[in-house]
Amino acid sequence: MVKFDIDEKEKYYSPREIAERFGVSNTAVNSWLQQGKLEGFRVGNRWRVRKEAVFKFVNESTEGR
Repeated sequence: MVKFDIDEKEKYYSPREIAERFGVSNTAVNSWLQQGKLEGFRVGNRWRVRKEAVFKFVNESTEGR
């Protein structure tokens, strides 16, 4: 039997949630995921993004401004 720990405090976001929060389209978020600009993973055919990946993406996107 394989055992693993699940951190229930870790938050995962859908592309829709990210799009709503930042005022962009779902298409834009999905494009960032497919291009590897935003780190995410698939659960079945749905993308999920860790909170830390969102912070990293925002920080990298706003550097130099």
